[in-house]
Amino acid sequence: IPSIHSAMSTDIQSISSDIPRRMLTICIGAPIVFLLLSDGTSSKIFLTIVHFLCGIEWITALVPRRIQKQALQEYRLKLILRAWLVLSVAISVLIMKDEKYIGNAIIRFSCLNVASRLLSRFGNIDAKSMDAYQHVLDGFLFITTGFSSLLFISVSAGFMHALFFALVVWNGDTGALIAGRLGKFLHLKYPSKFPSDLVSLLVPSFITKIVFKVSPKKTMTGFLGGLVLSVITAFYLPFLLNAVFHLLCEDKAAFYCQAEVESRQIKSLQEIVPGELIETGLLLSMGGICGDLFESAIKRSADQKDSGKLLPGHGGLMDRMDSMLFAASIYVLYVIT
Repeated sequence: IPSIHSAMSTDIQSISSDIPRRMLTICIGAPIVFLLLSDGTSSKIFLTIVHFLCGIEWITALVPRRIQKQALQEYRLKLILRAWLVLSVAISVLIMKDEKYIGNAIIRFSCLNVASRLLSRFGNIDAKSMDAYQHVLDGFLFITTGFSSLLFISVSAGFMHALFFALVVWNGDTGALIAGRLGKFLHLKYPSKFPSDLVSLLVPSFITKIVFKVSPKKTMTGFLGGLVLSVITAFYLPFLLNAVFHLLCEDKAAFYCQAEVESRQIKSLQEIVPGELIETGLLLSMGGICGDLFESAIKRSADQKDSGKLLPGHGGLMDRMDSMLFAASIYVLYVIT
């Protein structure tokens, strides 16, 4: 019995072991990120640098293990992986000069088409080489498309939209973390009263099988927690931001007044009706879940727990950005345009 209690105590401690580091990273990093996003030039530079670093993680830590050995040995595969990194960041630089989202889409998918044609010229190549090329194309679709959407939100739509989007998605991640770990804690503390994942009992089995196959440590309770907190944040945040915005503008804080979108055909947060805010919270939460699951699948194929160690308590940049990359395109298409 003592050994059982000791093991239970260890499991409970492991659930909350990285929370202090996570909170410290958020408290230091979030204000810096919002400061950089508040200005058009600094947001372009910041997002391009983050795009580049995420690209490095994609071609190093996140390369599927079935192609890692061959990619390291063959110069051709090393070249194509690194060429993707240069080209994808170059696309971000081009997008900086074009604030029209349709133009950005044309640039992105034209580059994808060119890349596909170039890859097809290699002719008869083995399955592992094709896996490497597919990994490159996945990177284009996931990372480059996501970052181009983030650039559009922060530069064209303005700081208020960027702040709203980031807080809704990040709070969704936070809600998922809190709900998931609370469910595990209650199960460990009171196993007879609380199942390990209560919400999964209410979800169709084919959905849970897919989710748990991709990411066994995820819980449906966590997904529900993220969904609820995203919707709450999306519903109330515009009113809070509007109040803070007007208060600061009255104090002549022109720094934040630049957040107001002027002379552009873009809907402001104040023009979004409550029903649309709820829908936005739901869509961004689901987009964040898809991004999280997609990166989890990539990490499993690469036999990696995290994409890096840059952010204490979180892992790498891709571990922090995965949910935002999927959700960014949804936000641009549904809310802004």
